[in-house]
Amino acid sequence: MFHSLTNVQDGADVPLQQPIDNQNGNLRVGLRSITYTVGWFNVGPQEAFSWRPSGKTEIMGTIPFPHGLDSFPRLINLFSAIGINFTLRLNRVNCSAKMRVPTGWEVHLTVGLLAQLNFDNDDNG
Repeated sequence: MFHSLTNVQDGADVPLQQPIDNQNGNLRVGLRSITYTVGWFNVGPQEAFSWRPSGKTEIMGTIPFPHGLDSFPRLINLFSAIGINFTLRLNRVNCSAKMRVPTGWEVHLTVGLLAQLNFDNDDNG
């Protein structure tokens, strides 16, 4: 099994000061600290989702998101509040999100929400 250490600010690999030779399999790696920054947001300032009946051009509704650190249960509640039976669920085993859009409806998520939920932007949901 291989793990890589990545700088979260620029995505670049972080080289180890000394390589780890664990060919015998008897070494362990321990986490000494976690650093976080207050003000780090997972939802940007222009994120929103909208919905409309399939084949129509007029948007039925839009819900904008204020930027900040949002939770998955809040997203689920927002989708449920629409009242058209959209569902958003989290698979707790693999942490993947799944959205169900009822037949006859279309939903549009901004690029940031698509990325946050790890959805493809291919119009096939």
